[in-house]
Amino acid sequence: MRFRAFSLAIACAGCCIAVSTLTSGCYINPGAQTPYPQVATPPGSLDPASPLDIDWMIVWVDGFAGDPTRVIPLPGLIMTSQGTRLVGNTSCNQFTGGHVIDVPARRIRFTSLHNERNFCQPVNSEADDAILRALVATDGFERHGDKLTFTSDGRDVIRLVAK
Repeated sequence: MRFRAFSLAIACAGCCIAVSTLTSGCYINPGAQTPYPQVATPPGSLDPASPLDIDWMIVWVDGFAGDPTRVIPLPGLIMTSQGTRLVGNTSCNQFTGGHVIDVPARRIRFTSLHNERNFCQPVNSEADDAILRALVATDGFERHGDKLTFTSDGRDVIRLVAK
């Protein structure tokens, strides 16, 4: 009987460790093999006109009277080529979403934007609102080297520089 109780305790402990490993994201990778296929070079980096896979800092926003480069933390964003994700910071709140892009046509729109709603200092709150309004309005872009501009109906709504 003692052996059964001991075996049951060991089995329960093993199950608890396995479940906690799986749910915590801990992953033991024997042989350091990549669990998912990886693209050697991100598609966005192949086209010099593409704004993808670059860490961008927001330097001007339509409707924001302040200077975004003087707001801490600095607002910025990254658009990924894999998974078409948008992630960024408005200086107060983190935001995520998706993007649909046509690089040759210089068209982009952001989808399913979600952001945190933390209490912010007034200047951060104003930047937060202006950045989200501009992202929602964005329908195009222009990239010149390390400078990127989002546009809405041909009018600049956000200017960014590569970090």
